[in-house]
Amino acid sequence: MGADRIGTLIESIKATSGRRIRRDRNNERRSSMMMEGMWGMGWAMGLFWLLVLILLVLGIAALVKHLTSGRK
Repeated sequence: MGADRIGTLIESIKATSGRRIRRDRNNERRSSMMMEGMWGMGWAMGLFWLLVLILLVLGIAALVKHLTSGRK
């Protein structure tokens, strides 16, 4: 009777581990797809802040030029 329980337990562990392996592989695919999307978002944020920095520098340059031109 004890051997039957152990055999049943081993079979259920094997079945569960097979499901776990499939689930882990699916999670790996999802996380790799998510990471690929994150790289794109990182580049977009970098380009956005570069554009903001350029506009800020140009705005400051225009303000300095306007203030030093001395209207006559």
